[in-house]
Order: sequence, then C-alpha cells, then structure tokens
Amino acid sequence: RKGAPDERQIWYAAERGWIIVTMNRRDYRLLHGAWLLWTHEWNVQSQHAGVLILDHLLPADVPLGANAIHDFVHNGRIRLPNALYDWNRNAGWR
Repeated sequence: RKGAPDERQIWYAAERGWIIVTMNRRDYRLLHGAWLLWTHEWNVQSQHAGVLILDHLLPADVPLGANAIHDFVHNGRIRLPNALYDWNRNAGWR
C-alpha cells in the first residue's frame, strides 16, 4: 500500500478491520475527525478499527515505539474501533 493516499489507506484498513499505525499526525487527525462526522451525519454504521499515532521515530527508536504499542494494546483498558490515540515519547498515550 506504499504510496497510496491516506484516505485510501484508512478505507482499506477499515474494510479489513486493521488498525492504522502512523507517524502522520496532522493528516490522520483530520481523516479520523472527518470519518466520525460523516458517518454520524450520513447515519452510516461504518467503523474503522482504530488509529494509533506515534511521534516520528528514528530507526534506533523503533523498538521504543513498538513497545509503546504493545503495552498500550495489551493493557485491556482501551477501545479501538473508531478511536484515535496519540503517543508522545514524553507524555505517553492520549
């Protein structure tokens, strides 16, 4: 899916029940907000499986990001369908 536009990425993932993991904070916050608004306004029951946004990571920091995702998903207190969570290395998940 490399090179596909962001709006196609989120749709492709939603059709398959896949969670989006991205470092593209600006675009995916916009897409997530639009998804929630449009599905509500159009009374459509479509959901995406969730969006996890990470700080931009250098290759040496990828294990830090992977651990953050693993811990977050396995803590059992999250709701991912139609949700967006944002991770910052200093503040954690929001």
